Amino acid sequence: MLKIGDQNEFDEKFDVFSLDEVLTECRDKKTREYIDNGLPFPVRYQSARSYIEKEDMIHVENFAKDTGDWKSLSLTDLQVIALGVRLAKEKGEIDNIKKVPKPLKEFRPDNFNAVYE
Repeated sequence: MLKIGDQNEFDEKFDVFSLDEVLTECRDKKTREYIDNGLPFPVRYQSARSYIEKEDMIHVENFAKDTGDWKSLSLTDLQVIALGVRLAKEKGEIDNIKKVPKPLKEFRPDNFNAVYE
């Protein structure tokens, strides 16, 4: 939560982006009103169709397939992640974006190790 006096510092340091498609997913009136009037910072909205590059979307989709997240992410979820990739490129921070996911390992709780061996 932002403290009084921190708002200007936040606004100077950060730009907050989202997609028009996220707003479309907000169907109830109370949520829309909160987004329009209640957020403590300005949000810059872009259209996924005009802003996200096809190659970024393909990268995000393939990454999600490799991690096993593909089936649980909506199109809008994937577009928001692709927006992050696009913004990282624009800011010269693309090296901070993982190109390949970590290898998947079977989940084995420590207290069950004897059962697996």
